[in-house]
Amino acid sequence: MIMRKLILLFSVIFLTFTFTNCTTTKGTLFSKIAASETEHTKGKVIEEEPSKTEESIKENTSTEEKGLKIITHPDNADIYINDNYMGKSPLLISNLERGTYKITIEREGYYTKIVWLDYNGTSLIYETDLKQIVGFLSIHVTPSNSTIIVGDQLITEGLKQLPVGTYQVSVRSFGYREYKKQIKITPEAVVRLNITLERAEFNISELSANKESFNPRNPGLLGTIELTFEVTSWGEGNVKIYNEGGNLVFTKALSPFNTWHQIFRWNGKSTRGESLPDGLYKIVLTATSSKGKKTIKREKYIKIDSSLIISFRNLWNGSSGLMYAETTDILPPFDFQLSMLAVGHRENINGIEYFRFPSILSLRLGLGSQFELGVSGALIFENSDLTPFNLNLSLKRLLLQQRFFSALNLSMAGTLRLTYQEYTKTDIFSNPGGISLALPLSLSMGKLNLLYSPEGVISYYRVTYPYITPPVTTNSLPESWFYQRAGILLDFGFLTGGFSVSLRSAPLSYLSTNNFKLIEPPLQTAMEFNFMIPKTRVFLSLLTAAEIEDTDNYYVSAGAGINYLY
Repeated sequence: MIMRKLILLFSVIFLTFTFTNCTTTKGTLFSKIAASETEHTKGKVIEEEPSKTEESIKENTSTEEKGLKIITHPDNADIYINDNYMGKSPLLISNLERGTYKITIEREGYYTKIVWLDYNGTSLIYETDLKQIVGFLSIHVTPSNSTIIVGDQLITEGLKQLPVGTYQVSVRSFGYREYKKQIKITPEAVVRLNITLERAEFNISELSANKESFNPRNPGLLGTIELTFEVTSWGEGNVKIYNEGGNLVFTKALSPFNTWHQIFRWNGKSTRGESLPDGLYKIVLTATSSKGKKTIKREKYIKIDSSLIISFRNLWNGSSGLMYAETTDILPPFDFQLSMLAVGHRENINGIEYFRFPSILSLRLGLGSQFELGVSGALIFENSDLTPFNLNLSLKRLLLQQRFFSALNLSMAGTLRLTYQEYTKTDIFSNPGGISLALPLSLSMGKLNLLYSPEGVISYYRVTYPYITPPVTTNSLPESWFYQRAGILLDFGFLTGGFSVSLRSAPLSYLSTNNFKLIEPPLQTAMEFNFMIPKTRVFLSLLTAAEIEDTDNYYVSAGAGINYLY
């Protein structure tokens, strides 16, 4: 009930922001940014793909393809002219004299096609469909509910038409041994198969786990371990789990086996629902055949480790945290997060509808030894002919973690980030092209986290906003400037929320002039809410962000995202 109310509340907030931001705005900052993107695309030519040629014999109007052009469906057919091999389709023959020619088209698995063609000596297109050579398979199976696969195609019982060739036939049904046979389909002939499957002996595979260690305190399925095994026939089983002292802490009877693939999930709690301490646990699976004639045991060791914390984090600015402020936490080794986020704004400027939708697809991966890798690609969909984009690679390492008293925790990380940016010189992602080094700090008090992250950037171009910054002078040396990032994060595991801000300085080359500013507009702010869908590994995000030049010039965007953690 609480989760439903939270989702409803966030949905109302999101729709309110979206309606407000898509219909009204104050000031002219958005029009300046839109003008900047349009300026970067001037002089560009966008080529359209030609439409598909209709099936026919017709003149070739292309000035670059004079001669006889032969197109087949499917292509890659052998083409002969007057019994002389010319090549594979699609084929352009440019040195052919005017006259009547015998065209022979051959392709394995298809009937040979022969046509006589009057060539006009200039330009002509001949396009044709080839007829496939087929045969037939008649198949009947006992039991009748079996799965039948011929080649890579799932079929049902009866008479089936197939292209000529050799196929592997596989027939499966739970509780029976798999049947396999290779057959050859020949032209217009029928291959007949009448198959009766044999009962399978009861057996189970070794236990397999999706992880060797897990933390039950992580939210949702992130706090469970998944064990799988295969069975060959009907039966039943139970699972018992023992601690390092050999004491039984958990037991559960499994559902009767009626399919091959079996799954068992454990949340790290005892049979009575009590949380168990860190340590190594032995999982014992006992399986018995349906008639009780055979019993098999399998064992697997799993570790509970409360230090393996998996938390959702935004990768909007190229490194994990809030939208504009990094956090210091690192994913456990080989755990990962996939995210797709987008925010948008539209505005009517002088009767023209403008829109801008920055969007990002990202991967976050734990590497072990307190390292985390971030990879992302970002696009800005807008009213320009080209789509600005950037590509980003970041490496974060936890440098310090210190606990004070019992509830106060101070941590620091270091982040190296490389970014390539094209078709824009704004910093809508607060992640411009170049090399940056950041030292994020986090002061945690239970669920509350205070974030601060100073960052230096070196780039061969500087961030530019029309009418805000002075004209850029030609300079072969790289520019450098600083970001100050800060944020407040509330993290309840299944629900996170936060506010973040990014402040940028003018380039350090301006220190010798009156143009240097410790804070150069626009300021960037963001608010976000992220919540886990119950009983899944999926987080949904609701986002709103603003770019502010001054109190009279700003614009606000709203958006959403979907994220998967493992």
